[in-house]
Amino acid sequence: MINNIKLQLLIISIALTSGCNKNETPAGNAENNINSNDEKAQEVALKTPQKLKDVETTLLVSSSINNNGEKISYKTDKLLKGTTVHNHTTSEQGVVTGAVFITLKSDDIPLALKSTYNTKKITKHTYQFLVDKNTDLKSTISDLKQYTIIDTIEIAINYSPIEDQF
Repeated sequence: MINNIKLQLLIISIALTSGCNKNETPAGNAENNINSNDEKAQEVALKTPQKLKDVETTLLVSSSINNNGEKISYKTDKLLKGTTVHNHTTSEQGVVTGAVFITLKSDDIPLALKSTYNTKKITKHTYQFLVDKNTDLKSTISDLKQYTIIDTIEIAINYSPIEDQF
């Protein structure tokens, strides 16, 4: 019985001393860890403003519109014919062709719409018109949305490889 108690005390003391040794680090390693942590913090601090600047630049330059249910973004002030756009739904790049397709709720096109835009009838309720290269399509779409008779508006985009388009 006394031997069992001595054995248990020996095991407990060995466990306690070995546990203390594992948590202790040499003084040189502690300084190296502190220095490496400081260096990492400095690197992050230097990289963070650049990343924020890149994000701000992207946010300031990039504009987007809803093109018949698909988000289209572009990096210019105006959405003109020939502008390169990115379709977020399909993850494709394309070029605006300058054609706009509108679908009406009925077959009768309003006279104001017909006189403002040189429309061409495509199918029963669908019309097409072309814009010149200096027309901002974003403002054109905003103007067209004021007509309650228009059901959908879509800007034609050519998704062929960009090198083949020119």
